[in-house]
Amino acid sequence: MPLIQLFLDICLFRKGPQDIPASRFLLGLILGLNLLVSTGLLLMEADVLQALFQAATAMGLMFAFLYLVLGLARLTPRLLQTATAALGSDTVFTLAALPLMATGQLLPEWQGALSLLLSALMLWAIAVLAHVLREALNLPYLAGFGLALAYTAGSLRIMMMWFPSLT
Repeated sequence: MPLIQLFLDICLFRKGPQDIPASRFLLGLILGLNLLVSTGLLLMEADVLQALFQAATAMGLMFAFLYLVLGLARLTPRLLQTATAALGSDTVFTLAALPLMATGQLLPEWQGALSLLLSALMLWAIAVLAHVLREALNLPYLAGFGLALAYTAGSLRIMMMWFPSLT
């Protein structure tokens, strides 16, 4: 499917947000998929309502961050494509984390190795967000990486503050 290939290409640094169609329908589809997949992952640790609320909050934080940085750069017309790229790649990484998390619950003795894999997946996701930000904001990769790292640290801090069960 071309849409899946597009997001895989973004995750492999072959394409960027400029390659995404500027479509509200596509963004809505990605928002729905991201909510579904993220909620599925969070259900391993929380009840349905809390998982849905946490997933929606995480998406809201991403959208607010993108709106802020694009607004500061006076590039808000790129929000649709940038948000679609960022949330689409996040969906891919969350889908990849699902079997790792499920395996960890079924086989606790594998927890150490799975934690390393999940950490590597998270670093890759940060690198991809940096790539998306670099492309959207016309920045050097290192600046995009700094923004992606700041977003990740800030959003984790906010999520842990609002949802103490995550700590």
